[in-house]
Amino acid sequence: MTRPTYRQEGSDTTREPITCPPYGVCVPVSIERVIDGDTVEVAVIDTITGRTGLTLFSVRLLDCWAPESRGPEREAGLMSKRYLQGLFDSNPQQKSLWIPFTDAQHTLATIMSMGRVLGRIFIGPIDVSGLMVSAGYAAATKHA
Repeated sequence: MTRPTYRQEGSDTTREPITCPPYGVCVPVSIERVIDGDTVEVAVIDTITGRTGLTLFSVRLLDCWAPESRGPEREAGLMSKRYLQGLFDSNPQQKSLWIPFTDAQHTLATIMSMGRVLGRIFIGPIDVSGLMVSAGYAAATKHA
């Protein structure tokens, strides 16, 4: 579903819709760094000016359990990280962060884990977690 939130592309007036689920919080972001196969660092893009914010947020991708990039899974973890970085590098479409708020019971504590925001990153309308799982670089559940 396309949400009525838009961004400005630099000084151009072309606007690209942000696609996210119809509930929760959805904001355009710039991918600043891929930490590993299931965690990225993002900066929120101001929807009025098109400028990237100064505050960085670490985002733990929901339903995406990639191998660790340390220890015995190191090689698989680094492959997963490189694949995720490639998804972002090769796709110029707008990236957006979706944080699930389904009701008033959600608090900051329920959307955070180990200092990271729990959410989904979309490239255009495509959920990155789903891409990682379908390509075999992550599992949809922790113990898959």
